Amino acid sequence: MATTFPFPASPTVGQQVTLADGVTKVAWTGYSWEGVPIPSNYNAADVLAKLVTVDGAGSGLDADLLDGQSGAYYTPPPLPLSVVNGGTGSAVEKYLPLAGAAVTGVVSLPAQPSFFAYGTNQAGQNSDFIFGFTYWNIGNRYNTSNGRFTATTAGIYFFRFNVMADSPGGPYEIRLSLYKNGGSPGINYILNKPATAYLSMEVSGHVYLGVGDYVTARYVQGIATWYVADSVWSSFSGHFVG
Repeated sequence: MATTFPFPASPTVGQQVTLADGVTKVAWTGYSWEGVPIPSNYNAADVLAKLVTVDGAGSGLDADLLDGQSGAYYTPPPLPLSVVNGGTGSAVEKYLPLAGAAVTGVVSLPAQPSFFAYGTNQAGQNSDFIFGFTYWNIGNRYNTSNGRFTATTAGIYFFRFNVMADSPGGPYEIRLSLYKNGGSPGINYILNKPATAYLSMEVSGHVYLGVGDYVTARYVQGIATWYVADSVWSSFSGHFVG
């Protein structure tokens, strides 16, 4: 009958001892301790019972990984998923593969910065139109007090604004522009307006903005009265492209 480690002081021939691992046995031959084969009834459940005592992070067991990843890799993602910068290390790159190799169909990005403003002021030359009302302003990047859209994410943005003009007499040259950071014109619209004409003018285009950069709709020069009551005659809109 086997006893448990440590070895007895005066063993008898054939006496067995179970070592500290609880599995390995040795027997006394009269001269030395020799290993005893593990019994055939020692099954997978017995092995599992021993493994769980050493399982865990850093154990080196393959069971610590799933498809080569630790359990932390499968932590639920933060919401909403950040798509800023894309590329290596982004949340999209990390979590979308968990749903499959690719994503198809329509992808909804409800937190994408976007705005539509209307109802501007009678801007003077070399000043900004201030569209004081919004139909939507996702992310609150557009300021109805100063007419500025300020980026909190670097990337490409698309902007558009339109105004309806009338002017006494003429002809006059009217220039509108999307201004970046109040400096040099970004995207221009120049029109030689004939006398006594009502004209709808639009400026649109893509602009790269860094964090903190802002865009305004600028009346650069000309003589005009602006029809500003509602979004039919004047509006300013934009959204983040990527």
